[in-house]
Amino acid sequence: MLRRLILILIIIIPARVIAQEVNVNELAAMVNMDHIGIDTLMKKKGYRLMQKDVDSVSEEYYYSHLERNEQSPTWVRALSYVDVNLKDIKSRVLTYRTYNRDEYQKMMSALLGKGYKTKNVFEFKDSKHTVFDNGKQPVRVKVNNNKMENGRWIKSYEFELGR
Repeated sequence: MLRRLILILIIIIPARVIAQEVNVNELAAMVNMDHIGIDTLMKKKGYRLMQKDVDSVSEEYYYSHLERNEQSPTWVRALSYVDVNLKDIKSRVLTYRTYNRDEYQKMMSALLGKGYKTKNVFEFKDSKHTVFDNGKQPVRVKVNNNKMENGRWIKSYEFELGR
């Protein structure tokens, strides 16, 4: 009985930890999903809708997830997107942010594995922007240096896609 319980925990715990991350395939799919599909996916991953602003031409949604770990750092992740509908023009900008360097590296490997190549690199203020393209969907990756109130610097990693 104890062995079964340990086996179940070994299977469930890693799946639960990974479940909060949003992967490259999911981000690419969300660019074309409707709001209900995105909302369902984010709630399944444990994210909470923190803010929703809707007006006559745009809708903005902000999801956040706080992963508390007793034996490792606490991680914050966020997904936000804005839909703009102006007469015949419809567009979406979607941004996924993490502070976890390992997650960032995993997402970069996935991008490169899907045939993305560097198109442009530039710096703006305290961030480095790299635009990747695979011929179908460009992705802007921003590595930001954020100064905390205590003077400490912390990096955040953003993946931005749009249509």
